[in-house]
Amino acid sequence: MRAQILKIDSSNPNPQDIHLAASFIKEGKIVCIPTETVYGLAINIYTPDSKERLNRLKKRDPSKPFSIAIYDKVLIDDFVFPLSTLAYKFIENFLPGPLTLIVKEPKENKLLGFRVPEHPVCRLILKAAGVPVYLTSVNVSGSKELVDVEQISREFGDYVDLIVESSSSTIGQPSTVVKVEDNHFILLREGPIKKEDLEKVKSIFYITFVCTGNSCRSVMAEFLFRKYLEVLKPHLKEKIVVSSCGLSSFEGMSASQETSELLLKEENIDVCGYKSRVCTPYHFKFQDLILVMERYHLKRITESYPYLKEKVFLLMDYADISNQDVEDPISKDKEFYFKVFKQIKDAIIKIIEEKL
Repeated sequence: MRAQILKIDSSNPNPQDIHLAASFIKEGKIVCIPTETVYGLAINIYTPDSKERLNRLKKRDPSKPFSIAIYDKVLIDDFVFPLSTLAYKFIENFLPGPLTLIVKEPKENKLLGFRVPEHPVCRLILKAAGVPVYLTSVNVSGSKELVDVEQISREFGDYVDLIVESSSSTIGQPSTVVKVEDNHFILLREGPIKKEDLEKVKSIFYITFVCTGNSCRSVMAEFLFRKYLEVLKPHLKEKIVVSSCGLSSFEGMSASQETSELLLKEENIDVCGYKSRVCTPYHFKFQDLILVMERYHLKRITESYPYLKEKVFLLMDYADISNQDVEDPISKDKEFYFKVFKQIKDAIIKIIEEKL
């Protein structure tokens, strides 16, 4: 019997339709789903004969692996952990989106490919299903990928269980496929994301500054770094991304009044619109350098995330000034705030001049 075509409006998806499609996937059925590139055949990876069924349907070489599709990029760590900094940079910059990321799973010494589709209906279905799926283009192996639902229905309708039709498979070509080994990549198939896009992201150096609340010290460090990078080494401005976060902060809080006044008065830097962010494991993963204010921060990060220990340093130590903490100025007087500001500024300038 030919598969039902379930039409879902990508701008206003009906939750019942999403859950219907998700139920097919949970039950181990083959579902044709839209992505931002081309339509894909999806099947629950925990279905015992899932790979064999897709291989038969596509007349595909069984030795070729299928990519795994998930709705959220942070779920990649459930399969392979930790990845290289470069892999996390690609995840941060290109996912969700038209990229298939291939990495080695060290325990079984095998390659795994991951997709996090950007198409809203696809992601809603995957989230509702609650399981990862093998995802492959709708075509017989070696032939052109199908993007028209009527053609898919004619050629595959008798062999799949459901076809989800939705607008915005906008790109019309398969994803870019890139294999990452340590901090190098091999472009296996160029698609919407070009080699120069990958090279550009690879060349970016990510730095984050860490304190407790992300309202004083790390804010000073972030904005002083931005200013003096442009003053001292403007040619690096487009190659370095700087941020800050707090280990015990609340999301979306303003910088302290003293910090705002000090940066404005001494450096003509306005941070009135700044909103604090909480440090997360994911934020740390794509950083090249993590500079903390206190040994307590260093200890907490390296004990919680030992795989980060080679890129976490005490700010003053990394600047080769001292091995002392930059103390928290909260609840201290303006003189103490200025002392902290001066410590951080001296360290930032020295790092830019001598380390970059």
